[in-house]
Amino acid sequence: MTERTIELVLIFTSILFIVDPFAVIPTFLAMTVRDSPQQRRVLARRGAWTCAIALIAFALGGSMRSRSRAASSSG
Repeated sequence: MTERTIELVLIFTSILFIVDPFAVIPTFLAMTVRDSPQQRRVLARRGAWTCAIALIAFALGGSMRSRSRAASSSG
């Protein structure tokens, strides 16, 4: 495997560990027990998008913060 592939696998497994979708399944099913399958799909998509947006925002924020710290400490 190339170094880039190893890095992508590491990133994917890290995100999978943080989000832990397998642990959320029973909770999601318990919370949506009275909803129709169509409504469950809508809620699952909304949750997935919310999670993705939050992860991207925190990743970008952390990246910008570390860059600003590096710039202020080098100058």
